[in-house]
Amino acid sequence: MKRLFFAFLLLLPAAAGFGAPLTTLGAQNGDTSGGNYTADALRYAARTQLAFVISSDLRDFTSADEPSGEELVSLIAIKSDKVYSMILTGEQIGKALKKAFFLYPRANPAFLHLSGMRVVLKDHGVKTVEVASGDGWEPLADRVLYSVAMSQSLAEGVLGYWKLWSIEDAEEESMTMGDIIPLYFAEQDQKDPFEKRITTEEDQ
Repeated sequence: MKRLFFAFLLLLPAAAGFGAPLTTLGAQNGDTSGGNYTADALRYAARTQLAFVISSDLRDFTSADEPSGEELVSLIAIKSDKVYSMILTGEQIGKALKKAFFLYPRANPAFLHLSGMRVVLKDHGVKTVEVASGDGWEPLADRVLYSVAMSQSLAEGVLGYWKLWSIEDAEEESMTMGDIIPLYFAEQDQKDPFEKRITTEEDQ
């Protein structure tokens, strides 16, 4: 896999223009452009419906305005962490979001960055959750099954997530967290990392 990683770096465009730096600063308090980009990369690479990136997956990092793919790999805290995917019910996902956002906007090590989802919060709780569906959005349904990508650390249940799922039910993907950025960087149809996926009722 290491050879694959360096091969992708050689094939990447020289730089990506986002119009502003990507940053992970404040990743325990709210969604960040760097965290969103990482979640989108994880979802893309694992080919899942959704992706979770816990704040500990990220290192404190701010990119240049037009970063290279090699530079953006620095978003990842533990590049050797394996990528896992698992099937979760909407109910399990709802419980994970409740855990991730109950302290918002105060710092929470268990805070999750999301891809394929958007959440509206109210009074430190989750008001509504929508998941991407085709070109639109639909409400998260408790009894529906969703494929979710995450790091090895999160799959193992770091910071209490072990109460919601088991890595024994997850599928190990043939890649590490360090591989996902090069895979996604070459993709032309990237999501907007500056678009907020987590907002409050007051923002509506």
